[in-house]
Amino acid sequence: MSLATVGVGEAAQLLNVSEAAVYRLLRTGNLHRASASEFPESAIRVGLLDVQGLRERLCVVAGPIAIQLTEPDAEPSDEEIIGALRKELEARDAQIQRLIETHTHLSSTIERLQEEMYELARSVVSQRAAAPAQIEAVHMEPQPEPEPPRGLLRRLFSRQ
Repeated sequence: MSLATVGVGEAAQLLNVSEAAVYRLLRTGNLHRASASEFPESAIRVGLLDVQGLRERLCVVAGPIAIQLTEPDAEPSDEEIIGALRKELEARDAQIQRLIETHTHLSSTIERLQEEMYELARSVVSQRAAAPAQIEAVHMEPQPEPEPPRGLLRRLFSRQ
């Protein structure tokens, strides 16, 4: 029975680090290469459980905030936690500011479109009020009915 494995790129994504960092973790023994006999190709594979275990050791979750630790087995200091919380707060403040700017822009666009719709409706109403006078002024002649086409069979079999 073989365990699930991931490539170096996938491991890097799961750990939120570069591929070079994954190779460094392999060299230092923090990650272990999957058995080479199971994977004869030259690609390096890492056990998924190994990656997930390292991810848990590297990341201490404080609510929705993930704190990257400098050493895998260390506990986060108060300064690291406060720094991570400040970064998250700054990111959320920037996101709120962008949302406010977008809301302001959309509100002004909606207001401009409402004004244009009002002007268009006023124009249509004024044109409809003038329409009966224009209809009376135009004399329409009846169009003659088009001649029905002769049948195809009649044209094909008629002796001319």
